[in-house]
Amino acid sequence: HPRLLFTDEQLAAAVAAAKTDPLRAGLNQHIIATAEFILTAPPIRQNNGNTAQEQERYAVYYILTEAMAYRLTGNERFFNRATNDLLTLAAFPDWDPKHDLSVGEMSFAVAIGYDWLYAKLKPEERAVIKQALLEKSLAFADAGYAQSAGWTRNNGNHNQVCNPGLRSAVLALVDEEL
Repeated sequence: HPRLLFTDEQLAAAVAAAKTDPLRAGLNQHIIATAEFILTAPPIRQNNGNTAQEQERYAVYYILTEAMAYRLTGNERFFNRATNDLLTLAAFPDWDPKHDLSVGEMSFAVAIGYDWLYAKLKPEERAVIKQALLEKSLAFADAGYAQSAGWTRNNGNHNQVCNPGLRSAVLALVDEEL
């Protein structure tokens, strides 16, 4: 860890590049400013069926932004917000499996957060998040593939959201569980 999207080496290269590349520097500044804004945002809540997956999208947006801002700066506030969001999602009874896109997006958000923050997470936090990935993401994947669920075989966005999200969960846990 981390191995999803940005290894530590790739991140170090991006940070170094920001010293001479104004576009890269601006991107890093934008990520950090967005993370500052998210610090005051309300916590993610369980989808109540009326939110059209907005909470799942907030999960991706918040966790990826906060975790990246933490990796860029080492600022504990960003780590704490991302960790709280991860533990909030892990505590949900499910990730709305009636809506496969919800599971795909939640799986992606939690997998990235788990992977990027792994070294700093407490063992008990890792255990809770890992269990959520196993029960709410990978069990969903196993059942979906066993039943040839629509998202496993269509050419639309359900396939493009679910499969990468679920694969991210697999890659986050591959050396521990699979």
